[in-house]
Amino acid sequence: MIDWQDKVDRAHLICAATGVQIPAGSQFYSALRYADGRFIRSDYAFEAWDEDTIPNLVSWWKQKRPDAKTESGPRLVNHAVLLAIWNDLRESTDRTQQCFAWLLTLLLTRGKKLRYMDLEQRDGETYMVVIERGTKLAHRVRDPQMDPEEEERVQQDLQEVFTMPAAPLEDADTSPKDPSGAASEPT
Repeated sequence: MIDWQDKVDRAHLICAATGVQIPAGSQFYSALRYADGRFIRSDYAFEAWDEDTIPNLVSWWKQKRPDAKTESGPRLVNHAVLLAIWNDLRESTDRTQQCFAWLLTLLLTRGKKLRYMDLEQRDGETYMVVIERGTKLAHRVRDPQMDPEEEERVQQDLQEVFTMPAAPLEDADTSPKDPSGAASEPT
């Protein structure tokens, strides 16, 4: 079992290939690789990125460095909302939803809302075994082995979740509904 806490660094914003600082407002790639018994994160300028030259590559993602004058950085999404989406999608048979659930599994593990337990191989498929923090239930989420087009689509979907404006509280009716659609009194 791997304890992920403090195992992956934050972005350094210095290109690992060129040694040059990644400018504000620029797109760049972050790569996660496994070497010498630990996970290593490296950032690469968009122009210097070549995934085929990175040894022991585990994962990578494209992102944009915020413009210090106009953007405050990445938006934070309520982890409870992401967990709810993950719980709705993790057993889906729809390919797009499986891909999104896989990405959420990685994100929620990084955010310490899921605890990584193991990778299992079954019938030629890879499953990540995770436990939701505060529970003892193990969940197995299949790695969908996304192709580049699917990766791009899932990244766009996730970006939409992060940039979606929040609904005003007065519009968010959470009261129970009766079958006619009218709000009912809480019991």
